[in-house]
Amino acid sequence: MYERAHLLNLPQELTASQILESTLLLLDPVDVVSCIKACRKLRSVVYNEHTDYMWRAMVLRLFDDPRERAEGEPVPDEIDWMALLKSRIHAREVAQSILPSNIVRRSPRLSFAPAWLTARLQPLHQDVLAVLPQILLDSARPGVTPSGVIVPRESENVRFLEELLARPARQSTLLGSPLTPSRALISSRLHTVYGLSDLDVVSPRIRGVAREKVYTMRNYGLASFWGPFLAAQKGERKPDWAMLESMMIVLGRNALDSRDRWSLTEDDLPAVTLDRCRPYTQRREEEAKAVEGDWAGVQGRWYRIVSFMDYNDLWDWNWSGSGPKALDDAFEVVKLMTLDLQVVSIGVPPDDAVSDARPPSSPSGSSEADSDFHPPSSPSSPNSDTIELFDHALVEAEDVDEELEGDGDDAGGLVSIPHVHILHIPSITLHPGGFNMITSSDRQPSARAKKYPTIYFSGTSSGHNTDPPVTKLRGRVDMGEDGSVLWRMTSRFSGHSWVSEGVQVGGVQSQAGVLVTWSELEHEEHGPAGPSWLWKSRSNTVAKERRDFLNF
Repeated sequence: MYERAHLLNLPQELTASQILESTLLLLDPVDVVSCIKACRKLRSVVYNEHTDYMWRAMVLRLFDDPRERAEGEPVPDEIDWMALLKSRIHAREVAQSILPSNIVRRSPRLSFAPAWLTARLQPLHQDVLAVLPQILLDSARPGVTPSGVIVPRESENVRFLEELLARPARQSTLLGSPLTPSRALISSRLHTVYGLSDLDVVSPRIRGVAREKVYTMRNYGLASFWGPFLAAQKGERKPDWAMLESMMIVLGRNALDSRDRWSLTEDDLPAVTLDRCRPYTQRREEEAKAVEGDWAGVQGRWYRIVSFMDYNDLWDWNWSGSGPKALDDAFEVVKLMTLDLQVVSIGVPPDDAVSDARPPSSPSGSSEADSDFHPPSSPSSPNSDTIELFDHALVEAEDVDEELEGDGDDAGGLVSIPHVHILHIPSITLHPGGFNMITSSDRQPSARAKKYPTIYFSGTSSGHNTDPPVTKLRGRVDMGEDGSVLWRMTSRFSGHSWVSEGVQVGGVQSQAGVLVTWSELEHEEHGPAGPSWLWKSRSNTVAKERRDFLNF
C-alpha cells in the first residue's frame, strides 16, 4: 500500500511559504481557521511578520477592495484586514445559522431559556448583522465617462449579499416584514436596501401594514422633524429604518403599479436593489455642467413620485374614530414629477437663507449683526410663512408667556421650558424653500461636516400635462453624524407651502434615491403627510404620464 500523502510531507520546493499561502487562499476563511488551529506550520504561514498580507489577500478574494474610492471621495483610514474579515465572516455564519424567531429584541422571557439558547437568541445578532449594510457601503465604485454616464462594474460585495439573501427562507429570517413583531432595526435596514422581497410583491397585508405606518399622522411630529427619523437627540436627524422600510414598500408597490404609464426608460424607472444601493451609482453631470464640491451629486435632473391618500380617507383613518380597521385596500394617488436642481452654494449658506433657531447667546431675539441669519422672533410680514420648532432653552423668566409661568422651578430668574422658535420666512413665492436653510450645525460644523459640507440648492418641479406649471423649490443636503445623507426641501403647491425630509437609502450618490416624507410647512393640527421618492435621471429625459392611464 502506498503511504498516505500529506501536505507537509511533500518535497520542500512544494512546501515553500508561497505555495502554502496559495493553497490556503483557495479555502474558505472558516476552513483556514480550522487548518491553522490544527497545524503549527500552517499557522506560521498566516501569523508572521507579514500577517497583513494573508488577511488582506483573503479579504480581496471574497470582497471588493475597500481602499478604492470614487474621484473626490475621502480615502478610508488604515484598514485592519484581520478584523474586517472576521467581522464579515462572523456575520455570514450567524446569518446562515439563525432561525427567524432569533432576530428579536431583548425580552424578559429569555431569562427562562437555557444558557446556550439565551446566548443564541439575545440581540447579539443585531451587532453582528450590522456589518452587512456596511459591506454594501464599501462596495466597488462603478466607472464614469466624461459625459457622466455610469460604466457598470461587478461588485463582489453585492454578490456576497445576494447569495446570502437568495433563498426565500433566508429573506424571511433576515429581512422579515412589517408583519414581524419585535423586529430588530437592523432587519428593517437590510430590508430597506434590499428592496421588495418576493413576499412583499404579492402580500396585500404587508402593503396594508406599511401604509398604516406611513399614513398614521401621530408618527410624525416635532421630535422626528416630521420625517423618517428617530426621536431627535440634541437636534440630530437619525434614520428611522422601520419607517423607511414601510415607505420603501408603499412606494415600491405604487411604482410597480404605475410604471406602465410613465414614459421612462428601464434605467430611469425607480427601483431599490442591492446594486442600486451602492454609493456613487447615480449619473454624474458631464464635466462642463458639474459643480466642484457637489459631493452628493445634487446638480442635474431628478424624478420624483409623490403618494397620498384622499384627505377624507386620511381623516377617517386617523381621527374619525369610525374609520377602516386596515389599509390593505386603500386607494392612493401617485404623481410623477421632473425636478431640475442647481447647486446654489456649498458650505456657505445663501444670502437669503433663514435660520431654524436663534443663537444660544440671545434666545429672546437675534442681535443686529446676526439679523441676516437669525430673523426676528415674530413674523414681520403678513405674507410670511411660520413654523414652530421646540427645544429646551434657558430664558429670562419675565419673557415667558403667562400661561407657561410657574411651570418650572425658579433658578435665579431663569426657567427651563420647551422654547418655541417662531421662524420668519419671507413669502415662499419669492423665496421658495427658505425653511431651515441655516441650522446650528452650519455655525459649528463637525469633523464629518467639514469633509462633506452642506449643499444648498434651488430648482423647479414640473408634473405631467394635467398638472399646474413649474413649481419652485429649494433645499439642502447634509451629511449626518452617522454617515447618513439627509435631504430637506420646501416648495409651494396648490396654495400651500410644503416641506420634505428624507434619507438617501444607499449612501452618497446612490441610484436607489431618497425616501422622503412630505408634510405641510405650517404643520397645522390634522394636516396631511405622506411618502415620496426622489431618484436621479440617467437619461436626462422629461418624465411624462400617459393620459389614458391616470388614476385620479
